[in-house]
Amino acid sequence: MNTLALSHAQHYVLAELRMAYANDSEADTLRAQIGILEQAFRQPLNRSSLQQALREIRSQRLSGPALVGVLTELYHLHNLDVLRDHAGGQVRLEDDDELPRVVCSEGLLQG
Repeated sequence: MNTLALSHAQHYVLAELRMAYANDSEADTLRAQIGILEQAFRQPLNRSSLQQALREIRSQRLSGPALVGVLTELYHLHNLDVLRDHAGGQVRLEDDDELPRVVCSEGLLQG
């Protein structure tokens, strides 16, 4: 069995996501979002800026909805919806409509 090398920060994030999933008694929307985030952050992440952000999350001990919100931002910021197909080397885009996107731009407010 092949074991993935995950950082301590990734282990923290994954454990907190599992607890958030278990504690969520609301609609399945948040559970689906947590599932997508868990899958994305379970893969080896070699970007130093992303690892630094995960270390900050761990040091701040974020959990629950705050953690889900920050991880969702990181998911989109670092394009974690783009997954490599290791067998064929092709890039595949995941349909991630279940994760909300926050769009903020002063350019959109031109009046």
